[in-house]
Amino acid sequence: MKGSAVAFAMLTAFISAGNDVVTKFVSPSLPTEQVTFLRFFFSLITLLPFIKKGCFVSLKQQWQLQILRGVVGALAIGLFIFSLKGLLLPEVTVLSLTQTLFFLPVSVILLKERVSARLIIATLIGFVGVMIFFLAPISFKAPYLTLLCSSFLFALLDMMAKKLVHDSSFFSMLWHFSFVTTCVSAPFACFSWAPIGLIDLFLLLVLGAGANLIQVTLFSALARAPANHVSPFRYMEVVFSCLAGWLLFNESLSAHMALGAVIIIGSTHYIAVKK
Repeated sequence: MKGSAVAFAMLTAFISAGNDVVTKFVSPSLPTEQVTFLRFFFSLITLLPFIKKGCFVSLKQQWQLQILRGVVGALAIGLFIFSLKGLLLPEVTVLSLTQTLFFLPVSVILLKERVSARLIIATLIGFVGVMIFFLAPISFKAPYLTLLCSSFLFALLDMMAKKLVHDSSFFSMLWHFSFVTTCVSAPFACFSWAPIGLIDLFLLLVLGAGANLIQVTLFSALARAPANHVSPFRYMEVVFSCLAGWLLFNESLSAHMALGAVIIIGSTHYIAVKK
């Protein structure tokens, strides 16, 4: 495996954790709808210098799927940002990994793919890890549910991407996703708009650019090594998030959460390697 692939994979995890930190900084003072819209808007703006004329062709060819992907994506990111307001940073990072667990049943039901008994068992074990993660002495938090819904929607986005990737270029998919999500989230942001300072505006610009950079670094890693080789380095995001949560927000995982996290990471890694 090339060292450059490892570097890009680690960079992906670092930027992803950094984006979550930025979101957590700006989300308490702004409505979720506004943060969601500006995240997509700045993602769209920072893409403009890199877009070529051919990127617009695939929207005409698969416009229904492109629009559906944008609607689902806007809802998924909105739920994620809402969840981040009420949960610890390490909690959000670990539970976001359940996207891989949801992808298996989604691919079976919607893509009619066949899966082995081992993958089914690994998925069930992963959900056991989720239940252990929730075994807290306090009441169940609503953001847990919205975050799991977000992970499910991200699994649907992966499925849609698998259908689009054969007819669309990488930057074309990025552009159309940013464009549709910006349009979908704009009306909701207008009805909940709040005054925003220059620092928050700058942080949201960083957030939008970071969202694009995550896709670029991940694509670069996958271009240099197979997915099952790149996948293990994705879990460095958990390490980065735990460090950021501890240093910046005085957050940490309890013992049962750590155990659940280990089970979730183990099962999702197995699924990612085998599928």
